[in-house]
Amino acid sequence: MSTNVKNYREIFFEETYEHLAEVEAGLLGLEDHPEDTGLLDQVFRGIHSIKGGAATFGVDAVAGFSHSLENHLDKLRAGEIQNDPESSEAMLRSVDCLRALVEAALEDSAPDDETKKSIDEITAVLTQRGSTDTVAHAGEPAPQGDTSVATTTWRIVFAPGPEAFQNGLDPTLIWRELDGLGELTVRLNDEKLPDLENLNPTECCLAWEATLVTDTPKDEIEQAFFFHADDSNLVIEPTDSTAATQAPTRQTFGDWLVQRKVVTAAQMLKALDLQYKNRLPVGQLALREGAMNVDQVFETLEWGSANGERFGETAISRGFLTADSLAKLLDLQVRELPSLCEALIEVEAASPEVLEQQQREYREAGGAVSQGEEFAAPKQSAEQEHKPTATKPASHETLTLAVNMEMLRQNSELIGDFLSDCREHLEEAERQALQMESDATSEEQLHALYRAFHTIKGVASFVGLTQITELAHAAEDVLNLAREGQLCLTGEPFELVLASLDSLRRLADDVPNMLQCEESPPADTKALQLMYNLQAVATGEPTGQTVPVAANTESANQAAAAVPTGTTPVESAQATPASGSADPAEASTPGKPKSHGHEMKETVRVDRSRLDQLVDMIGELVIGEAMVRQEVAELQGETEVESVAQLGRTVRELQEMSLSLRMVPIAATFQKMHRIVRDVSRKLGKQVRFEVEGEETELDKTMVDQLGDPLMHMVRNAVDHGIEMPDERTAAGKPAEGHVVLSAYLRNGNFFIELTDDGKGLDREKILQKAVERGVVQPADAETMPDADVWMLVFAPGFSTAAVVTDVSGRGVGMDVVKRAIEALNGSIEVESAKGQGSVFRVRLPLTMAIVDGLSVSLGEETFILPLVSVIESVRPQGNEVKTIVGRGEVVQVREETIPLVRLHRVFNRPARELDPSRALVVIVESDGRRLAVLVDELLGQVQAVMKSLETNYEKVPGIAGATILGNGEVAFILDVQGIAKLHASTKCGRAPTCEPTIESTQKESE
Repeated sequence: MSTNVKNYREIFFEETYEHLAEVEAGLLGLEDHPEDTGLLDQVFRGIHSIKGGAATFGVDAVAGFSHSLENHLDKLRAGEIQNDPESSEAMLRSVDCLRALVEAALEDSAPDDETKKSIDEITAVLTQRGSTDTVAHAGEPAPQGDTSVATTTWRIVFAPGPEAFQNGLDPTLIWRELDGLGELTVRLNDEKLPDLENLNPTECCLAWEATLVTDTPKDEIEQAFFFHADDSNLVIEPTDSTAATQAPTRQTFGDWLVQRKVVTAAQMLKALDLQYKNRLPVGQLALREGAMNVDQVFETLEWGSANGERFGETAISRGFLTADSLAKLLDLQVRELPSLCEALIEVEAASPEVLEQQQREYREAGGAVSQGEEFAAPKQSAEQEHKPTATKPASHETLTLAVNMEMLRQNSELIGDFLSDCREHLEEAERQALQMESDATSEEQLHALYRAFHTIKGVASFVGLTQITELAHAAEDVLNLAREGQLCLTGEPFELVLASLDSLRRLADDVPNMLQCEESPPADTKALQLMYNLQAVATGEPTGQTVPVAANTESANQAAAAVPTGTTPVESAQATPASGSADPAEASTPGKPKSHGHEMKETVRVDRSRLDQLVDMIGELVIGEAMVRQEVAELQGETEVESVAQLGRTVRELQEMSLSLRMVPIAATFQKMHRIVRDVSRKLGKQVRFEVEGEETELDKTMVDQLGDPLMHMVRNAVDHGIEMPDERTAAGKPAEGHVVLSAYLRNGNFFIELTDDGKGLDREKILQKAVERGVVQPADAETMPDADVWMLVFAPGFSTAAVVTDVSGRGVGMDVVKRAIEALNGSIEVESAKGQGSVFRVRLPLTMAIVDGLSVSLGEETFILPLVSVIESVRPQGNEVKTIVGRGEVVQVREETIPLVRLHRVFNRPARELDPSRALVVIVESDGRRLAVLVDELLGQVQAVMKSLETNYEKVPGIAGATILGNGEVAFILDVQGIAKLHASTKCGRAPTCEPTIESTQKESE
């Protein structure tokens, strides 16, 4: 397999996973909104794209199965069958089967038996639905014998472009797909095949002619050529013998006008071409509607230009648009299509009065006027007459203004991103151009140079930068001739292309000032001259003639005449006061800026690995700053040095800024839970409405990536154990449909995830009974155990109250996984529940794991850090407030609350200065909804620690979350509060040993 084909095959697999995600989302949406044809179209397009790609790359199992799914969806779209729950379930199962088939193809292995069995079951269900509904629609048994569907004989001519083989064309796959539609006869046309000496094995010089007898409609036949239609000559037409049997098509208003000889066919074609050219590009609509940003449009245009793909196709494959959002943009494009009548008037084919009369007669004759044919009297002011459209190419004779101010103001927030990307493309184009100077025949550099101009032209047209669009378009035409071998890019053509790079850079630099103008400045005369010369080269005309200046508007003409050599349009606008004005500052020239120094927002794309490295280096900088602060404090005493304080503030800001760069929304993880709820509720026979809130809330990406599994177990648990069966809910006075809400929010510097359900809540008696049976809780303690402690028992390993073990739950594994995963992220979880009303599972996480805000404490000669997120308060108890309870260890009375005392020196078997709590300090911390009193020698203050993983560099240590380097260069351990609670419980409830080490005893032993 060639490298090109291998790369395309890899892209196909990546895009297939994206299509499957869109199909799954569309199927889930159809269950709630079965009447939504947009969702059905989204699902159909996704399956169709998968089928086409799979057939192209020989993944026959995927192509065959997706073809059967496509047929079912096509019947749904045509209204021939109805979508019932069983077929909807089968379609969702088909997504899982397609994933399994794709994974098998990736590994070059056959699908497993379970997948094959599922595919057979799905096919049987869909086939049954299709045949049953067809009979029902017919009202009688299926026709037999000669009464079958009439067939059509199609003539097909397929002549691929020269680069078709390089783009992955395998014609045998196309003919194989068509052969499955009917009787196919194919003949090879090798008339253009050169002799062996002149043969280029990478170019396609072949064509094919075929005859297909089938009952398949033309649009489905065209889909076999979907991936190769753009760069090929394709003809699909019925033969003379069957042309007469084709169903009559609706006579359009355009056909009506030509038939009645109101306009000629040539005039109609000219008007249709104008209508098409004046349509709003999909990229411009995507920017306007907020569906894409400038970076994404740039990348889409660049990728599409390099790979010969359409804008929408590339935007979906790159993940910038979903199939549904593209469909909405295309629908919007059709709705905003300029009227055909306006185009006919503009090409002077007919007058408005004649068209209005003809359309009235057309309606009276039963004709239906489409949206693009609707008559509307032209409403164009004199001011608008000189403004070129965003996409219609303007020649040097019509271009008078530098920008379209209306569009520029509408897209002002995007200009900064455009300029940033534009400069990157100009720099890359200049580099490629200079390399071409030494090798004018280099196709790689030529294609890269062409793509740069093409991309700049496309995005500039979207935001209203008219002159940049037209200059890039003129250079692009010259480069395209070079690509086709009709022009050698040396000498004057090369110099003109190089000069256009400088001119584009200059025009781009002027854009921020143009935003401050009241009206558009005139077009730059130097750029106009350059455009004229480029167009002359493209058409074979002589260059060097003076560009004719358009005179559409008097103000633009005057301003253009006032432009001195080397002066930009904006500068000329500033220097040319209005006639009669004594003060140039009060002049009202069309291009007069309202203010100066407008700053544009710019963006830079950075690899994630570099970003992670930056965060790590800033972490080291934080440690270095702490060391400097420590050394200065030792030299200066308590006197604060302002420069050190300023350094600390700067490092802190830098640290916060770097961490914010890794923050991403939680939306993608939340979105996956929809399918979990849907599948589990269907399997259990429950009715559940699932909602998400706060999905735009941001969290460190490394943490977001690890939240999928714990959230999945929590959601499954809520549907399985929380939500009751419909009849139980109805009997309890609740709606039959349960309600599960997954939400995210920020509070007090922490990230919270809440899972709420309105189910039956947790059963205290049942949980305690199971806990006593397993020996987790002593019977004597069960009655007095607080609710919060009881709820935390559900997270114990192997703990489950399910009476029956199913494939959904009952093994006591899921919630244990949740707790361990949350603890690994330095987070905590708490539960609230009310019997018969529902439960709330609340997860609290730090915003990032790279930096820990903590409380520094001392124990003997060592320093430990308690995460500030777990710290409640610190106290020094009185002697009578510390008591020992038989069988439970020591406790501390803090106001009205009794809290277990954890002697940190016993947990880690380290010496301490003070063993008496009344002379030491107690830090109250919270773990899993329970509070602990941690005994330490002294509080050293609040610190911000850069956490290093012990597990990565050494091994996992119980009770230790990580380590950090202090300002004095010493290593301090960051404590794991949950782990300390477990270690405390394992040291015989904290009872003191026969001999307890202190600093003094340790020193005597060493002596």
